[in-house]
Amino acid sequence: MTVIDWERYLTDFKEASIGRGKRDNERAAARSWVRFLNETGSTPNEESLLEWTIQHAQSLPIEVVVGRLHWIEPFLSLLSQDGVISRDAARTIRERPQLLSYLQSFGPLRFRSPVGPYWEPHLASLLGGLQGLDIRYQVQMLEAARLFAARLPLGPLDACAWKSFVWEWVDELLHRYALENVRSKFLPGLDRFLAELVQRGECQDHLLRQWRETQTGWVEALRRRKQGAAPQLRLPPFGSFLAPQIEAFIQFRRSLGRKFLRLNTLQALDRHLITSQVPNLASIGSAFLAEFLSSRNWQASTRRLATGDLRRFFDFMVRQEALSSHENPARHLVRIRLPSRTPYIFLVREIAGFLTELLQDPLRHPFDQTMHFTFFHLVYACALRISEPIRLKVGDVDLEAGTILIRRTKFGKNRKIPLGPRAAEYLERYHEMRCQRLGKPETTAPFFVGAAGRGVHQNTLRTRFREACRRAGVGSPNRPQPRPHDLRHSMAVHRLYKWYMEGADPQKRLILLSIYMGHVEPHSTQYYLNLSHDLLRIAGRPLEKALENWLKESLPCDER
Repeated sequence: MTVIDWERYLTDFKEASIGRGKRDNERAAARSWVRFLNETGSTPNEESLLEWTIQHAQSLPIEVVVGRLHWIEPFLSLLSQDGVISRDAARTIRERPQLLSYLQSFGPLRFRSPVGPYWEPHLASLLGGLQGLDIRYQVQMLEAARLFAARLPLGPLDACAWKSFVWEWVDELLHRYALENVRSKFLPGLDRFLAELVQRGECQDHLLRQWRETQTGWVEALRRRKQGAAPQLRLPPFGSFLAPQIEAFIQFRRSLGRKFLRLNTLQALDRHLITSQVPNLASIGSAFLAEFLSSRNWQASTRRLATGDLRRFFDFMVRQEALSSHENPARHLVRIRLPSRTPYIFLVREIAGFLTELLQDPLRHPFDQTMHFTFFHLVYACALRISEPIRLKVGDVDLEAGTILIRRTKFGKNRKIPLGPRAAEYLERYHEMRCQRLGKPETTAPFFVGAAGRGVHQNTLRTRFREACRRAGVGSPNRPQPRPHDLRHSMAVHRLYKWYMEGADPQKRLILLSIYMGHVEPHSTQYYLNLSHDLLRIAGRPLEKALENWLKESLPCDER
């Protein structure tokens, strides 16, 4: 067995850590682990790190134990250069599901905040709901909840007492800590603890969330409370004289199956009417709407969408007989013409290269690699919009039947679609990995989650998409840069192209593709027929070329 010169590594680490923040904590953690290895004769690996953690958990507060798992990482990074241990060993331990419960089995965890026996079961239930998060977040939120519970009496409270205890503690935190620390370190734990108490019937109302819903933002609300200023209440979405008509228009659009999430144009118009002190509908003319659009610092694409929003709104008012057709101020708005963007149609080899890069991303956790691969493979295989798999719940995926239920689509409808054998296989593999790592999830939990157990965000997925495309060499200066939505376009074109090659009539099968993709009207799918025709032309008309080759081989020379 090779003898490791620990003193040399400790000296090198001391020199390398000069100028780094928290270097004293990092050196102390390194010396503590080396001392443990020398005393026990253990091999430097993940198991010895876990044993070292268990030993600390029996004598030190759990915050210190978790902190040392974080502080030891720079020392492991130094050791990994010589292959002594993996640099991710400490992170792998921290990310183990139910690690706190595992440490609890070796003895009661030591917390800095003593809590009475009445609230301990509630805190234990809170800990169960935090499983899957990084252990640092679990300890941070649990310690915040314990700090609050330590102030409570040993017994149930009435509504008035709850209000007093909650706001006294929030005011004390604002007096002792910075606003951002209160918002990020203490309030999340208090929020989850109050939610747990409401669920268990100890508290009737979630005071913190009720207060938050009436404010414009967390930081601003806390700042005003700290200064003793009046709260800045959240204003209603519409406050001008057109508010009833705007709300009726929104309800009308939603009744047609449109979610109508683009409210920014009407909200901006409503605020402009208030600031301009427009008294009535007769004062709104074409010049006023043109001045309103020019006053906004919008790009041409946004201005085009805003013009369409205004046209639809005032057309609705004409149909409601609030205006006559010749009084419609939006009918003279100039339509903005923008060059249409041709979607990027992936080649099959580009799809394969892109998915391979997702599985080999060196900067991501292996669980995240598998999740990103499965997510984007499902987007392509089922021609989904990127928001649709994000909203997937565990109960929406039926692996036995091989179907997924897509809820709240672009047009507010649900649809159930079948999975291909390969997509079903990848989903099952990812789900098994998730259950092994994070435990069996509830049916209402998000299906796609990261390594820490939290749901994925659209911006993060778009970033991973661009990174994988760049590494795979997808895209060129002569073609539009690919977007995640282009995977949906590519699947539709590839499906039509395959029907062409099989000799089927794509026009007759277009309704099937339209239903599968969730289009309201088949003419929306007609767009892909033009793309597939272009693909055939670019590819050299393979059907005609194949026929020409067959004729050359089959017919005599004088009959060609």
